Amino acid sequence: VKILLVASVLYNTVSGVWEGYKTYGDTAIKKAPLFGIYNIETFIKNKDTLAPLLTDSVQWKQLNIAFANYAMVKTMSDKTIGYGFIVDSVKKTVQFINSRDSAENQIFNFSYPDSSHLVLKGTHKADTVCIVMKNLTK
Repeated sequence: VKILLVASVLYNTVSGVWEGYKTYGDTAIKKAPLFGIYNIETFIKNKDTLAPLLTDSVQWKQLNIAFANYAMVKTMSDKTIGYGFIVDSVKKTVQFINSRDSAENQIFNFSYPDSSHLVLKGTHKADTVCIVMKNLTK
C-alpha cells in the first residue's frame, strides 16, 4: 500500500509538472518576430554618431522584445518606454506605437547584417537615425 501511495504521488507530481511545462514552457509560446534583448552598440542621429551619455533621454540603451505586440526601450538615462510593436516581415519594417504620446510613434526599416546584430533605420522624433544593436539572447 505504501509503494502504491508513493508511486501515485510521484506520478501525479511528475504529470502535473509536465502539463505545466507544455502549457507555459519554452515551446508553448511562439517567439515574437525580432525576439531578443538587444544592447545598442551605435546610435547615429542625423549622420552623427552619438556618444553614450548617461544623461541622454533620447538615445536608446537597450531594446527588449519578448512578446509579439509589445517592446520595451530603455534610454541612456534609464527611462523605460513601452511600445505597441508591429512587425511586417515582408516589407522589413517595424512600427513602434506609444499610446500615451503619438509623437513617439515611429516606423523603422530593419535588417540583419549578421546572425547577432539588428539594424533599425528610420525617423525618431523628427531626426533620421540608424541604430545598430547586438542580440544578447543569441
